Amino acid sequence: MALAKGLAAVERELQRAVAGRDGSPEARTRYMRARVAYAQMETIALRMLCSAQGR
Repeated sequence: MALAKGLAAVERELQRAVAGRDGSPEARTRYMRARVAYAQMETIALRMLCSAQGR
């Protein structure tokens, strides 16, 4: 359940960051941080799924 909530939170932040892109340094920084957080959460999810399958 925590994994699903984490994925949902980073997805929402990524969507907000994309919507708020205006070319400013702050917007670019927010977008890059959101992308990194999304990638990290995705990696965690994949590791958990693989370990649950015994791989």
